[in-house]
Amino acid sequence: MGITFHSNEELPDDLYMHKADSCYKHMHGLPEWYNFNAPCILAHPADSSSIKEGYSSWALRARRFTTGVELNVRIAASNNASTPKSNRIACLYYVEKDYLPFTAHWQELRTYQGNLLSDFGTVELGQRVLAQDSFKLILPENGDYYIIAQINDIENRLNPKPPSTMAIDLEKLHQSYLWSVLDTANPVYITC
Repeated sequence: MGITFHSNEELPDDLYMHKADSCYKHMHGLPEWYNFNAPCILAHPADSSSIKEGYSSWALRARRFTTGVELNVRIAASNNASTPKSNRIACLYYVEKDYLPFTAHWQELRTYQGNLLSDFGTVELGQRVLAQDSFKLILPENGDYYIIAQINDIENRLNPKPPSTMAIDLEKLHQSYLWSVLDTANPVYITC
């Protein structure tokens, strides 16, 4: 099974994750698939209370990922379907930069409750939400990493993780609205 792919013009009839702001991409002259901005991956030091439940009314500024520091990570999504969606979950991984195309190297993250997934609950049409549980992330020392967020269904049919036996297409990974990748070495300014 491959990555579910949707072009930038066609949002899935389901939950989806927002992509990077187009102005940011053009200012830096980078191709769209290369700028791993990921406004739907929200992180802050675990000892602060920066992320509020009112996702749509709040801004997260200059995310900086320091190795060895515990981070609280939330995943945001919107419902593009014409009906409420339920049974949708978020999964989160991290990987050293050089190994992004190889899912065998992706490290699964657990929530603070010890689960490998976080439920979005029932998401009304047009609603933007945060997955219910936060993921705990402590990046290992000395390295640059990507954080990868995934929307799937509880049965693992909507968007399964690609097999570890082959390299994935990074352009398709970035363009899919069911996946989002954040480069931890390049802090960006995000307004949600």
